[in-house]
Amino acid sequence: SDPSTAGLAPANYLVAGDVLVSSSVDFDPLAKGDLTLRRGDQMLVRPGALPARAYWFARCNGRRGYAPRYLLDPSWRAQGKIAVSLIWARYRLHRDRSNAPAAAQARAATTVS
Repeated sequence: SDPSTAGLAPANYLVAGDVLVSSSVDFDPLAKGDLTLRRGDQMLVRPGALPARAYWFARCNGRRGYAPRYLLDPSWRAQGKIAVSLIWARYRLHRDRSNAPAAAQARAATTVS
């Protein structure tokens, strides 16, 4: 290819364009501003519009709002699964630590009896 027409450019020189994507699943809003999506809905997303990476700003069926990226971007699903597993692991650790004093008291009470 001609080096004058192809090559690398710094990311801050580029502007993310709108992308047309199709929803592969139904999604009901979880928070104010989320879009309702039905399987097969076509939407125009603007990936670079939000500072957060987990949601995309989108327009679907004349409505604008937020769409979860893990539903629309297959490359994001693996990262989403990792994040969810980490959150659950931290929750279980917290829950087990919170229940430890009560369990120790129950063991002590049965040992004394």
